[in-house]
Amino acid sequence: MQSEKNVGICHYKTSTHAFTGILRRRFSDFRVTELDLNGVAAVLTNQDLPKGQYHEDDNKTYNSVDAIVEEYKSMFPEYESCGKDLQNFLEQLVENPRKECQPVVLKVTDDKDKRRKFHTMFRNCPFLPSIETHANHPKYDTTGNDDSNPDQHTITVMKKRSNKAKGNPGKPIRRAREPWPGGKQYKYVKCVMKKINMDCATALNRISRMLYISPKVLSVAGSKDKRAITSQWITAYQVHPNRLVNVTKALSPQLEFGNFEYCAQTLGLGDLSGNVFEIVLRGISSTENHVSKAVLCTKANGFINYFGLQRFGTGESPTHHTGQLLLQGKWKEALDCVMRPTSETRSDAREVLMSYINTGDIDEALKRLPRSFHAERTVLEVLKKKGNTEENYPEALLALPKASRNLYIHAFQAYVWNSVLSERIELYGIDTLVEGDLVLPRDQIGELKRKRKREQDVATPSVDGMEPIVVAQDDIDSGKYGIQDLVLPLPGSSVRYPQNLTGSLYEKYMAAVNDESGKVHDVKQFQFSEFPGTYRHAVYIPGDLEHKFYKYDSIDEDIPEFDEIPEEQTGSKFLALSMRFSLPSSTYATMLVREVTKMPTDVEFSKSLEHMSIE
Repeated sequence: MQSEKNVGICHYKTSTHAFTGILRRRFSDFRVTELDLNGVAAVLTNQDLPKGQYHEDDNKTYNSVDAIVEEYKSMFPEYESCGKDLQNFLEQLVENPRKECQPVVLKVTDDKDKRRKFHTMFRNCPFLPSIETHANHPKYDTTGNDDSNPDQHTITVMKKRSNKAKGNPGKPIRRAREPWPGGKQYKYVKCVMKKINMDCATALNRISRMLYISPKVLSVAGSKDKRAITSQWITAYQVHPNRLVNVTKALSPQLEFGNFEYCAQTLGLGDLSGNVFEIVLRGISSTENHVSKAVLCTKANGFINYFGLQRFGTGESPTHHTGQLLLQGKWKEALDCVMRPTSETRSDAREVLMSYINTGDIDEALKRLPRSFHAERTVLEVLKKKGNTEENYPEALLALPKASRNLYIHAFQAYVWNSVLSERIELYGIDTLVEGDLVLPRDQIGELKRKRKREQDVATPSVDGMEPIVVAQDDIDSGKYGIQDLVLPLPGSSVRYPQNLTGSLYEKYMAAVNDESGKVHDVKQFQFSEFPGTYRHAVYIPGDLEHKFYKYDSIDEDIPEFDEIPEEQTGSKFLALSMRFSLPSSTYATMLVREVTKMPTDVEFSKSLEHMSIE
């Protein structure tokens, strides 16, 4: 299990006294609310269906046969006599929903809007079994030849059947296309997704399976913690909001959707300004006075913006180590790291993966490995087809989804960034700038990010498209920039490096990705030239950090949300610290907690605290 020092997390910004507290004893102790590019919080307040740009009456509900028949008569008064046929058909369905009923053919006018409304009406009849409607269905047009008008529009209403039409095996029934209520301009539905103790990938997969849609239809701005209560924005391409409401009914309270609206653009990765956190630390080991001093000191001076441990995975092979092996072209070692199970891998799959690593038996692994392990099975299937030899390992690794492949390289970049920052602190400290540093004023970033989204621009290799400024001595003397503006590059092909000793620190890490002869392998997708790099601020000052204390008597007692913590409390045995603050995207709340408490954030230390609290 990796430690903080193994991934370059070594220093603190402040020098307050250390204390301990249990983080995430319960998932309700960690709450995250996403902020969009305009700073609007993803708070779930309602599940009202939005009014579309067109056809705002599509959400009307019909709760009786009479209501449906009267609606038909009001739309098509010319054919009022057909209403009796419709009524008889619907009453038969209500009386015996399992019985097959003869479809009914209804005359309608050539008014397209009225016909569309009639088709959609049957989607909002909760008392009926599923209904299908078809326009001008020749097979069931029983109007007769004598009085039938060849130009007469008709709609067939029938009980919903299987995909294969009776009497014509293999031919699917053609269903009427449902109109999209957002119109041509607003092709997406945007809403709040609230999840409890579920990671983002699992949530998206469950939605796609329940709705029979591709996961590619769904987009989020960023992933959120699993062991937490999180709320974030999500967009879906032409998925009717009422379908997401049905998901809520099935999975609530673990997964819920609401605050629906139609929008013109999908969410992209990084389309958020930050997150609001409410975090509870239980079993505080110090006094309220000492803890308050630590919180206020962090609020005033900030914390070191390290990448947290979760960036580097939970397995025996840290993701940054796998990334380094890929950049070095050590394919066999990299492949073993990809296939090696993590601490969260289920026991049956863990046994299969370790057996494959030890024996190399691909057939046995494919036979026993659960199908939900898509990435691992993809690698094995390539090796089975091409051969389990050194020359085929790169192809097997390239079969992984691009996002999965890049995760390993990005983890190595984060490791280098953490390590260089710690060495920079040892050289120059973390309170002042030095000549040759790189800065990006924070106050200019948010507006540029929103502008680029509005213009649908393509991101460049800098922070939101901004190029950093090299600090001159005159800038330092005048106080033009502060330590909160300091940035360091994540190494890549298109970034510039600090013009001081900090810049030279990168060289030893970059040399480590070449082989012993100093050459680079020839697999383009795993070369540093394919990764432009970016910039990251070294320090963040959480100016809106708030805190409260709560006294309680039971170790697993529910602790109120931040705004609901009462001033007068009856507990006395344990002390909890509740903090609320906002952070920019990609800034880790665990690093703020580390700064306040001066305690490690690794899993083993957290488990030891929980064990002590039980004793």
